[in-house]
Amino acid sequence: MDLRIVNTCNNNCLYCLEQDYRNREKFIDKNIILKNILNSKNKEILNFYGWNPLLHPDLVEIIEFAKDNSFKNISLLTNTFWTEKKYLNDLKNAWLNQIWIYFNWVKNHKIVSNSNLELYDLIKNIELINNLKMKIKFIIHLNKQNIFEIYKNILFLSKNFMVFEFEFINYFPFDRPYEKYKNLLEYD
Repeated sequence: MDLRIVNTCNNNCLYCLEQDYRNREKFIDKNIILKNILNSKNKEILNFYGWNPLLHPDLVEIIEFAKDNSFKNISLLTNTFWTEKKYLNDLKNAWLNQIWIYFNWVKNHKIVSNSNLELYDLIKNIELINNLKMKIKFIIHLNKQNIFEIYKNILFLSKNFMVFEFEFINYFPFDRPYEKYKNLLEYD
């Protein structure tokens, strides 16, 4: 089951398809989330997605509830913008077993993510997650900045973090057009 728990993010990525959610309540009410978990028919996989679930103030409690309600695999999709070692340990102890990470390549990282997160900080956050020995999957948005160097992404991430699971997503300019960055994001 895929479950959105936040409508907020600390990035403003150029390729983001979820800009309309910014006008909604930042955090989905915990009781609504718990009710969805309780009523789920499939207890195999629970994935928290949509922007940055790490920002939800009740995430540890929500994961513990999912574990107590027989979910075997619990994962979340994040940009890693906000991570702390203690918080990650609490999530792992609650039963989070996989993290999917959005990753933009070195070149123009700050431009594409529209954030203050330096590449060094992103790598540091990935190292924190990697040290917990959780399963990691990288999701890379393909665009003009990285399409011809995608192999460098894979080599860098697999060599430094021993991660071999990747998903590639194409950026479509009509999803969120930015004339200013069109040449950076589009490719033929």
